[in-house]
Amino acid sequence: MRSAESAALSSSPGGASPGRRGKSPAALLAHGIDRVSKWAAYVACVCLGLMVLVLCLEIGARAFGATSPLSTWESAGYLQAALVMLGAGYTLQTGGHIRVNLLMGRLGDKGMRVLDTVCSLLGLAVMAVICWSLMGVFWSSLQTGRRS
Repeated sequence: MRSAESAALSSSPGGASPGRRGKSPAALLAHGIDRVSKWAAYVACVCLGLMVLVLCLEIGARAFGATSPLSTWESAGYLQAALVMLGAGYTLQTGGHIRVNLLMGRLGDKGMRVLDTVCSLLGLAVMAVICWSLMGVFWSSLQTGRRS
């Protein structure tokens, strides 16, 4: 399923022809992003299945008195992080993200665009701080030789 943005780009005058030659670079980029998001969603499904399998092994091992195999909680945590990151693009593409429309419904088109832009920039700033912090942890791990 294509996002609204990619559908709008491909129906623009530069992207009206059915062949790839007539499409604008923005339409081709949007189409490529849509395809990558869809494949990432498939990989996220595999991660979900693996996470369920790993946790079922943990439950089965505990039921029979065995020790936890393969550090299951750590593996499940990594799989959950991968699931969220890989599935986020497709969720956004298909309109599955939770959004509070109370304020959005009262704003006009211009107000909604401004609010979307402000929220996107705020989200970008938060992610930049998180990435910066994680790079510090990564660098520290490299210097000290810690592994997880």
